[in-house]
Amino acid sequence: DGLLAIAPQRHLTLDELKKGTSTQNPFYVVAEAIEKPGNLGTILRSSDAVGVSGLIVCDRCTDLFNPNVVRASVGTLFT
Repeated sequence: DGLLAIAPQRHLTLDELKKGTSTQNPFYVVAEAIEKPGNLGTILRSSDAVGVSGLIVCDRCTDLFNPNVVRASVGTLFT
């Protein structure tokens, strides 16, 4: 509580994702139509825990920067 940060959003194409990875076999999670912000935060946290290279969110139903996403990700959103 009481913290504020300003950072640019990164929007990458699939080709940019492919070029930007340092691993031979990148592992991506694709999420579609996640309606509850808390669920999206949990997916972020779980993906980070197992070493996922990135999360691709399709058909966005919730704001990626909703306070509940940030809270449920327990800070993983920033990695």
